[in-house]
Amino acid sequence: MRQCSGGHRRRTSGRPGNHRAGRTRLARPAGTDPPAGPQEEPVSLLLMAALGLILMIWAGKTWFEKRPSKQDALASPIPADVSLQTQPLLTEAEGSLYNLLRLAVQDHYLVFAQVPLWRLFDIKAASREGRLTFLRSIALKRVDFVLVHPGTLTAAKVVELDDPSAPPGPSLARQRLLDAALQAAGIDCVRLQPPFPSTVPALATLLGLGADE
Repeated sequence: MRQCSGGHRRRTSGRPGNHRAGRTRLARPAGTDPPAGPQEEPVSLLLMAALGLILMIWAGKTWFEKRPSKQDALASPIPADVSLQTQPLLTEAEGSLYNLLRLAVQDHYLVFAQVPLWRLFDIKAASREGRLTFLRSIALKRVDFVLVHPGTLTAAKVVELDDPSAPPGPSLARQRLLDAALQAAGIDCVRLQPPFPSTVPALATLLGLGADE
């Protein structure tokens, strides 16, 4: 008969129902977490898609705000309270003299009417300020008729019609400026006083056009 020594058998410690009593769980080192589950990837893709959609909507809204509307593109650059209509370039007397000029100089020159004074010159100056000052002084000045050489296309003569009804002060100042500018450029100036010639030979004589010219 086997003798039992030591009294009752000692019960092993551990959780009830745990067959592997006494085994402890080891902690994982940092950085060795298991990879994200399959459910996290669709969520990230959805967030990126939503962010991209928001950026596209914002960019499109900004582009449409900066883009001129169809109504603005079709709007007229002329103010609504401004109206335009044609007007004669010449008076009746100037028109008659223009036709006479064409007949008188047709073998010598081209005829142009109401030419801005600054178009007759190639303006050069030592300083930019000096050039701008002179340009401002002649900016609104026009000459009645210009006889242009058909070969060089430069002005050869200017024909001015004196107007007795013009105020003497501004008219004299304009005449002095015009004469000085034309003389400096080497352009002849012929002034016709009323009554203006009514025949081609008479006008040709006043313009200094001889038979050999």
